[in-house]
Amino acid sequence: MKINRINLNCRRNTASYGEISTECQLMVFRIPMIFTFDSMEKRINGCSAIIYTNGYQKYFRSAGGLGIKYDMISFRMSAADRQYAESMGINMNPPIEIADDYVISGLLRTMTAHSVSKNRHHSEFMELSMRMLLITIGENIASSKKNLYRDVPHYAKL
Repeated sequence: MKINRINLNCRRNTASYGEISTECQLMVFRIPMIFTFDSMEKRINGCSAIIYTNGYQKYFRSAGGLGIKYDMISFRMSAADRQYAESMGINMNPPIEIADDYVISGLLRTMTAHSVSKNRHHSEFMELSMRMLLITIGENIASSKKNLYRDVPHYAKL
């Protein structure tokens, strides 16, 4: 995977719609969101992530009608990278509920800090970090299916 751009703490006042260009995008949201995909709507009340593939028609909006806050990585993905993501249980383009974004946030901050260094191992660091993000997202998918603590008040904050 070749990382082209990382933007943290992005803000929008309106819904977003349109076609993804030649790059894939990983977006992480920390507010309740409504996503439209394959002519269906899905509401996620907590944190969420979505990996849009190039050429896909995206549409999302804030569930509360307020502004949208998100982090985003634009990247290129090979067929082998797609297979790797699928092996983690990640489907491209539908939204993914994230129970705990602590590790994801840390990885995004580390990638951003490292992106300015451009040292000898920069590309390898970014690719491995992206794989760690996919592993973490895949673990969130697996744990959301069997999360025993989902109904415990304030568990995610703890």
